[in-house]
Amino acid sequence: MSMQGMTVYVFLVLLMGLDVIAGLLKAIKKRTLQSDAVRDGLLKKSGTFLALILSYVLDRLVNNGSPVFQTMMVIMAVCDESLSIIENLSFLGVPFPKGITSRLNSLKEKSSDIGTDNQDDLTKINKKNNTEL
Repeated sequence: MSMQGMTVYVFLVLLMGLDVIAGLLKAIKKRTLQSDAVRDGLLKKSGTFLALILSYVLDRLVNNGSPVFQTMMVIMAVCDESLSIIENLSFLGVPFPKGITSRLNSLKEKSSDIGTDNQDDLTKINKKNNTEL
């Protein structure tokens, strides 16, 4: 992986850290700071890292190393983190132009179209497995 490719991952980690801080500030303002919510947020971020690793492996196996899956996953993760930061900061009273949020939402939807279909399939499989047990 090139240094430029690593920069995207460093940027994503930075966004994740900013999101945690902004989320904590929002929870403090709402007086709803709970360890369960913090734990769940950190678990989601850990899952995102696992998905990024999976996308890297899939690109190596399927795309001859061309970062097709990685690109989709990184775009979706960056948009998700950015939107979360904007949501948290907006709650604190920080204004943001609508153009920023609409563009991020658009990018996120484009990069996650495949993921939502797969999520529906996974939900059906899980329901089927639970009824068979």
